[in-house]
Amino acid sequence: MKILLLEDSPNDAELIEREIHRAGFIPRVLRVETKDGFASALQDFSPDLVLSDNTLNAVDAFAPPFDALAALSLTRQTSSDVGFIVVSGTVGEERAVELLRSGATDYVLKHRLDRLGPVIRRALAEAEQRRLSAQIEESARAANERFRSAFENAPSGMAVISLAGRFVQVNRTLRELLGRTQSSLLRSTVSAFTHPIDNVRTLDVFTRLLAGYPRVEPAETRFIRADGHTVWVYLGVSLLSDSARRPLYFIGQFVDITATKEAEAGRDLFLSHVSHELRAPLAVVHQFASLLLDETAGPLSTDQQEFLTVLMRNVGQLKAMIDDLLLAAQTERGVVAIDSLPIALRAVLVDTVADYRLLAEHRGVRLAADVGELPVVFADAERIREVLVNLLENGLRFTPEGGEIRIEAEAQGDVVRVSVRDTGSGICPEDAAHVFERFFQAGQGDHQARNGLGLGLYICRDLIERQGGSIWIESTLGVGTTVAFTVPILTSDALAQA
Repeated sequence: MKILLLEDSPNDAELIEREIHRAGFIPRVLRVETKDGFASALQDFSPDLVLSDNTLNAVDAFAPPFDALAALSLTRQTSSDVGFIVVSGTVGEERAVELLRSGATDYVLKHRLDRLGPVIRRALAEAEQRRLSAQIEESARAANERFRSAFENAPSGMAVISLAGRFVQVNRTLRELLGRTQSSLLRSTVSAFTHPIDNVRTLDVFTRLLAGYPRVEPAETRFIRADGHTVWVYLGVSLLSDSARRPLYFIGQFVDITATKEAEAGRDLFLSHVSHELRAPLAVVHQFASLLLDETAGPLSTDQQEFLTVLMRNVGQLKAMIDDLLLAAQTERGVVAIDSLPIALRAVLVDTVADYRLLAEHRGVRLAADVGELPVVFADAERIREVLVNLLENGLRFTPEGGEIRIEAEAQGDVVRVSVRDTGSGICPEDAAHVFERFFQAGQGDHQARNGLGLGLYICRDLIERQGGSIWIESTLGVGTTVAFTVPILTSDALAQA
């Protein structure tokens, strides 16, 4: 965002810029003091927003005065979309009315700079709305009526969504699905009605499209109706661009899958009960097999020891499957506890690698960690370890003897990115698109690949997203796989909530 600041007082300009940053904006700010500098900046700087003092000190006593009203006139000659806010020590009532009638967005008094952030947001939203509306009108005028009819009467929910995530247009099915009026939806963003647990996952769909991903898989997400009830939606989003390939807006399709998810919830509850009931007899089998293997009941022959070792290994594998079933059922019901706290992520990474180094050496795989100093993150250390354990075990399962698994971590903006790379068999693109789905296993025909239930990455995604991060996979068949996830860096806001 670019802000043009017309202000002849350096001290006032510093206070204004400080308030802009405090409100959460990180813009490029260009300050000018004269009419010529202002006119030149309008052309060369192309601001998104203008902040102007009401009156300026005269540079030339013989030149006509240059003030906010004159600056507003020059701005409107250049663009009708740029927001214009007057920031001044004093603005009389008549002067304020004149400025607003001439097209100013609003005015803020310098002793009330705490109002500046909300006013800037409104100015940008109004400017975006004007630009977006103009673009939609230009690109869709020829087929507007036909589009309106198809859009309004579509059997699934449909919405035009701005690049900022705000509803611009919604159809009847979506209004009925969310139980809300058109006016209430058009005043809001998609995230305003998204279930808090699913907010990161939903926003990730839009973020990936803007980042240039040619296709992003739809997301199963929950929305909150006006009556407080939750509805499950299969959300598909596409990005529409103009002829110059500049993004214009999103088209969202909202398919109601509540009935399907309720049926799945019943199944998950059943699985949860079954998993619980299986744990007790399995623990007894494990206990008595351990006693026999320890020769508590008497010495064993070589064959007996071998048979009991196979039994113990399979009991352990069955226990892991039951644990995965139970955790997946809890994940689907949203009852898995996440206790995010300020943690030293580097220690979690290093300790987890150390725990698996001997197992990796036993399998002839090199396990390495490239982890330097990292900032403190806001996350659940035990849940992060669960994710790492799952990714390392996947890597060890698919990496042949002589291969390598490497964990890397680095700070990127407001998150730390952690990557687990292996030189294993890799995954074909068709499978990679589905690896985070429940019960999906890549390489279904490979017996080795079926060592599990296909729940690990599904659980990993839920654990990471519920901590405010995201997770994705990059793989090349025959070369290897990288699974990466992000964890938010500790901020003052997160610390206040901790």
